[in-house]
Amino acid sequence: MKKNKNIKALTISVAAFIVLCGLLLGILSLLMNKVKNQRTIDASYRYLIFNNSLENFLVSHTNMLFGFRAYVNTFDTLDDNEIYAFLEHLLEDNREYIRNVGILKDTTVLWNYPRENNSSVIGVDLSDVESQAPQILMVKNQNVKVFAGPVNLVQGGIGYIIRIPIRKGNEYWGQASIVLDGEKFIQYMDDISHDAGMNVLVLDLNKEETVLYGDPDILDKDPVTITKKTDFGLWNIYYIPSSTDARFLSVLLVTVLGFLLILGVTLFIYRHAVRNLQLSSQNIRLSETALKDKLTGVYNRAMFERYIYSELAKADSLGYDMSLIIFDLDHFKRVNDTYGHDTGDEVLVNTAMVTQKALRKSDLLIRWGGEEFLIILSNSNLNSAARIAEEIRKEISNFNHEKAGQVTISLGVAERLEFEFWESWFKRADKALYQAKKSGRNRLSISMDSKPIRNDSDGLNWKTEWFCGNEKIDQQHKELMIDANEMIAAYNNDISEFTVLFEKFYQSLKKHFRYEEGILRNVEYPFLEEHVQIHEQILVSVEKTKDNIQRLSTSSASIFDYILEEILVGHFLLEDFKFFNYLQKK
Repeated sequence: MKKNKNIKALTISVAAFIVLCGLLLGILSLLMNKVKNQRTIDASYRYLIFNNSLENFLVSHTNMLFGFRAYVNTFDTLDDNEIYAFLEHLLEDNREYIRNVGILKDTTVLWNYPRENNSSVIGVDLSDVESQAPQILMVKNQNVKVFAGPVNLVQGGIGYIIRIPIRKGNEYWGQASIVLDGEKFIQYMDDISHDAGMNVLVLDLNKEETVLYGDPDILDKDPVTITKKTDFGLWNIYYIPSSTDARFLSVLLVTVLGFLLILGVTLFIYRHAVRNLQLSSQNIRLSETALKDKLTGVYNRAMFERYIYSELAKADSLGYDMSLIIFDLDHFKRVNDTYGHDTGDEVLVNTAMVTQKALRKSDLLIRWGGEEFLIILSNSNLNSAARIAEEIRKEISNFNHEKAGQVTISLGVAERLEFEFWESWFKRADKALYQAKKSGRNRLSISMDSKPIRNDSDGLNWKTEWFCGNEKIDQQHKELMIDANEMIAAYNNDISEFTVLFEKFYQSLKKHFRYEEGILRNVEYPFLEEHVQIHEQILVSVEKTKDNIQRLSTSSASIFDYILEEILVGHFLLEDFKFFNYLQKK
């Protein structure tokens, strides 16, 4: 016996150790993710520092060039002395990185500031200079500003050049440029990268990923990549932290200490956890039991109290319809008196089962007390609720109970008025139930205070905003809507007529889908594959519905709602709308 106890204790200890080791691994994973997230935040902050410095540098120098161009455009001829005086003033506090400022007539250098060390470039056609020709011609032919570098300069050395077009009237006249000293600009980039704590690579995507700055080896070190839209086009900026993060070592130390702590308290934590899980499981079972009727398994008044007021508030906030059905079994006392309470209980259970099958997942069925039940229908107007109530009445009246035979129900239906209190809504539905019983039972009565949202007998009417741009697709949509309206008209008629109309609708739908897919393939609709998958899902669903109709296992109300909400509205008027622009462009 003692040996068995020791084995049991050992088993518990091993189980506790395994569980807590898993917990420790989970904590380690969370800590590692936290460190990674913090590193991402740090990297983003560092990038902002770098980006702001670079933006300010480029904007300030570009704006100086715009100011110079505006000044030049005010003169028909250029006076060297006046331009030099203007530039001396313009560059007074900003000449640190500027090597020269120039003017091109067409693509030939006409003028340069300062004169010193720049006379050799006057008169040179830069479109003939291999290192500068692509940028020169881009400014001329595309009327855009460019930033290029590092560039081998005609007068020697390297530079980074900002160029903008000069137009006289509406015609291209030439270009204005600022040449930045290459070494100083690279030093500036080194400084702002260092201040941000990053190693940076900048590629110009407009020129076959030309390296503007940095070491391409960064690409082999899993860098963060930012595609930056600048005034000069798209740049890719790659960066990695320049310093080693010691936080991973701290996480490892915490993990080891945690592991040692777990070893010391394994048995106690395990026993405590088991006790809590047992209590929690018991509480969950008690909670579920408290919200459901013990006999029928449907929800009870406790669930109703928890649900109704929050649902009413949500309906008021979002503005959707709600309807209420109250029903009870006709002459139920006679069933109990004749067959006994056990048979009466069986009738209640069967009634709840049949009713639940006729409802949607979003509907709430409640046993209100005795033989009385409530159904709360969200997103349902009076017409929809009345159809569901009639379907339930038929299903229950056709159900044959083992001993009691057929038992009927009477129903009251009321749609909730805008911002109506529960008590008022309930009284109207209860009054309608009383009227149904008074009128002979086995029927439903509608509260006269409820307002119908739509006259379903009118069906759906075509609207001009549903035209897609393809005449045949529009015609097929209209014909499918006509088929649907015919089914609506035959809604309460013989099931055989309804079945024939549904088969016609199914075949027309399949034919329409194939034609529509062909048209979308011709216009190269980018979401065609996804659209075809949706078509196939709908056809499979319709096929199942058709089989259920033939077996009489699906209610006509649910078929009607499916055609109206899932196909005509959910697909034609929502999903198809996405390709309208593509057809209309073609």
